[in-house]
Amino acid sequence: MGWSHITINTLNEPFRDKKPIFYLASGILLWWFILQSGVHATTTGILAAMMVPTCPHANKIWFRKKMESVVENFKVMDDPHKTIIENGKQHTLAEEAEDIAKLSTAPILH
Repeated sequence: MGWSHITINTLNEPFRDKKPIFYLASGILLWWFILQSGVHATTTGILAAMMVPTCPHANKIWFRKKMESVVENFKVMDDPHKTIIENGKQHTLAEEAEDIAKLSTAPILH
């Protein structure tokens, strides 16, 4: 179990920042080659699943510190007479919060 886990993580590292479409296209290509080789195509699903990263890029402490910083800056720039979209700096902070949240979830989920 230990060696297979190390091997999968090592092979998976170059694909960590790819979009889901990358995995779909790779899976279809892998399925085609496995089908043509004569091996049962169900094997493709197992191999493709091993390539999909499931570990988040960031840990909880990093996430909490970054989000607290964004929220504090958001409060400082608050203008009760403007919406978030009208207040360009707050809108930028809202987008930054979204980026931080994406880094704290599994890459395949976004």
